[in-house]
Amino acid sequence: MSFDTVEVLKNMEDLDSDLRYMAISDLMDQVNNKSFKFSDNTQESEITSKLLSLVANDPTSPVRDISVRCIGAIAPHLGEKQVLLVIQNLSDYVLKSTDLELSLRSLAGHALRVVIREVKDEHTMIIKLLVSNLATKLISAVGSSEDNDAIDLCLDVLSDLLSRFGRNMHKIINEALEAVFPHIGSPNSSARKKACDCLAHISPIIEDFLLYKTIDRTIENLHQVSNPLFVQSYLSTLDSIGRKVGRKFGPKLVQLVPLIKSFINVSSYSEEENDEIRELSFQ
Repeated sequence: MSFDTVEVLKNMEDLDSDLRYMAISDLMDQVNNKSFKFSDNTQESEITSKLLSLVANDPTSPVRDISVRCIGAIAPHLGEKQVLLVIQNLSDYVLKSTDLELSLRSLAGHALRVVIREVKDEHTMIIKLLVSNLATKLISAVGSSEDNDAIDLCLDVLSDLLSRFGRNMHKIINEALEAVFPHIGSPNSSARKKACDCLAHISPIIEDFLLYKTIDRTIENLHQVSNPLFVQSYLSTLDSIGRKVGRKFGPKLVQLVPLIKSFINVSSYSEEENDEIRELSFQ
C-alpha cells in the first residue's frame, strides 16, 4: 500500500498542530496495515527524518507523543540505514540532553522502548542493530555516567532489551553485568530497583560460574551493609535472581539460609523497615 509522501510531509509541517497530529495519525493507520510498504528509500528516509524532528522540536505534547508511537510503528519496516538513524538520534537525546531538555530525554527513552517492544522476533537485522549499537551505548552510560536521570532511563531501556533480546546479547552480557551490579548499592532508590530488574534478566543468560559469583557478591554485600534500604535492595536482588534461575540457585542456599534467618528476626531498624525486611526474607 502506497501513500502520498508530499501531502503527508506537508501536513506534518503545517502551522496547525491539529493537522500535524492528524497527518501522523493517518500515517500510523497506513503503517499498521499488513500490506504497508515504503515505496522507495527516499520516502522511507523523509518520513523517518521528519518524525525524529517532530519528537525533538514540535512545540505541542500530543504531536510529540504520537510521533514517538509512529516511530515505533514504522521501525519494523525500515532498512538498516534508517534503523541506525533512529537509534543514533534517540540514544543521543537520552545520553546528551541537558537539564533544559529533560522532557526530550524522557520522550526519546520512551520511543526506544516502543521500538524494542514493536520489533518482532523475525526482524533479525533490527535486533542485531539494537544489540550491537544501542545496547553497547546503554551499558557504557550505565557504567560511567554521573547523571542520575540518564542512568535511570538507560537502565529502563536496557532492562527492556535484556527482557526481549537477552539471548542475543551473549557477547556483551558480562559487560552489562559489571555495569549494572554497582547500582544495586546506589544511593538512588530508582536506580537500585531498575538495576535489580536488569540483573534478574541477566542471571539466566550468564554462564554458571558468573551466576554463582554474582550471588556470592550479593551475599557478601548483604553481610556488610547496615542501611535498611540497602539490605532491602540486596534481598530483592537475591529474590529476583532466584525466581529467574530456579533450581540453579539451590547450591547457594547453604550460605543464604542462616543469613535470611537473621533478617527474619531483625529488630535493628524502625518497625516499618523491620517488617519490610522480614517480608523480603520470607520471599
